[in-house]
Amino acid sequence: MLSLRWKDLLGKDDLIIVERKIKKKRCLIINQNLRDALAHFKAELGEQGKFNPHEYQFRNRRGEKFTIQHLNAILRDTFTQYRIRVQNSSSHTLRKTFGNRVWEMDRKSERRLVYLS
Repeated sequence: MLSLRWKDLLGKDDLIIVERKIKKKRCLIINQNLRDALAHFKAELGEQGKFNPHEYQFRNRRGEKFTIQHLNAILRDTFTQYRIRVQNSSSHTLRKTFGNRVWEMDRKSERRLVYLS
């Protein structure tokens, strides 16, 4: 996700992501709300002369993509700022927590595990 560029999202209905470790492909639907938001940001950046379709969606002040280490540092700071107690604060923690919540909301059904995989 950190490698997403504008050109990967604009004018598309879906996004294919290949997981790094296991090479599993996932298809994410880009809904109308996200398409509208992307168009809005593109227009805003275009008016400022700052739109470049090859730029990363998530970038640092130098225009480089965020590293996972930097993202995890931001999450640690955010958890600390809002006094959220977490054993190991990282992007993986958020993914795991989301998965657990979805599974628990469906009374821990096997159907939901298939949905998450």
